Parts: sequence; C-alpha cells; structure tokens
Amino acid sequence: MLNRICGKADIYNRLSLRDVIELEKARALGPILGVDTTPESPMNQSDISVRLLGTDQIQGLAAHLTAAGLPTQDLLQPGRMFYSFHRGETELGYGGIEGSGRTRLIRSLVVVPAQRKSGIGTLLLRTLERIAEADGAQSLHLLTTTAPEFFEARGYAQRDRSQAPKAISSSEEFNSLCSTSAVYMVKELGDTNSVSPQVTRLHGRQ
Repeated sequence: MLNRICGKADIYNRLSLRDVIELEKARALGPILGVDTTPESPMNQSDISVRLLGTDQIQGLAAHLTAAGLPTQDLLQPGRMFYSFHRGETELGYGGIEGSGRTRLIRSLVVVPAQRKSGIGTLLLRTLERIAEADGAQSLHLLTTTAPEFFEARGYAQRDRSQAPKAISSSEEFNSLCSTSAVYMVKELGDTNSVSPQVTRLHGRQ
C-alpha cells in the first residue's frame, strides 16, 4: 500500500546517520498505497481540505489506483467511503475507509504523482485516522505488500492474519483483492485528534 522522499539535503541535515540509513532502506521499497516514507511534511493537517467522493468522482480515484497497482474492483460497493484531499484547489491524493463499526479497514491510500516525495502521505494517513476515530472507530486495520515499515513508523503493528476480527477477515480486500503475502497491520486509535476535519460531501454518493 505505500512510499518516497524529498529535498534530500535539507532532510538529511536534520537526521542522524541511523535515520538516514533507515530512510534509504524505506525509500528502496517504493510506493504501496502511494504514500511516502519521508519525514513529516512542513504542511499540517489544517492545510488539508477533505471531500467525500460521489459516485461520479470514483473514476478519477480508480485511475490513480490502477496506476499505483492497487485494487479497484469493489470501489462502488456499499460500506466504503472514499475521500480526496486538497490544499486549496491542488489535489494531494485519495484515501478510503471501509466498515462502520469499531474496527475499520484503510483502503486506497494514494498520493498523486506531482505531490510525492514531500511527506504528504503521512498527513493523509493522519487525516483518515481522525475521520475514522471521530466516527466511532477504535482500531484501524490494513494490508500492505510493500511498505510495512512506513506504517510501523506511524504506530501500526504487524499481526498474524488469524488474529483479524471477523469484520476485517471477511472483507473482499482480505479474502481476494490483496495477495496472501500482504502484511496485516493494526493500530489502536486514541492518541489522534478525535475532532474530524470538515468533510465536503460531493453529490452522487449516499
């Protein structure tokens, strides 16, 4: 699901040698959901506007997911909410949440190519966490094939698939859309800001 890095000289001036080595190891993994492995972006969450996609905007999301090698077969099925993220009118990326109970599944996190290598992936992930927690979620789950280190650095822990709750193990992503080699990861929420960012609802989706 993720990946990438920016302004090497400025970033490395703030990192220890060990951090640089770890950053280069993560960088070599490439993108998984299209997120990135850079240090925190100077942009903060308050700079990001969130729009809930209507059915007529899903095609744009699908194009980005296809380019990133991510599944698109079930985007229009019930129980999935997909969002686009912007700074002003500049498109930053997309992300989704599946489910409605205490356990939710992160779906389709992708940073658009022009915004990669700038730490945007971390901000989009944090924004999804805030949305989910404000809606009653207590844990977020995900599957990733190329960037467990990215998520681990942001509070997600690897778990055996047999430990997945039924709401997650019965999902299409868990059963058929993601490779059986994908790493299953979980984060317990509670340390994020529980006030959801303002979400603009676009027409065509209930």
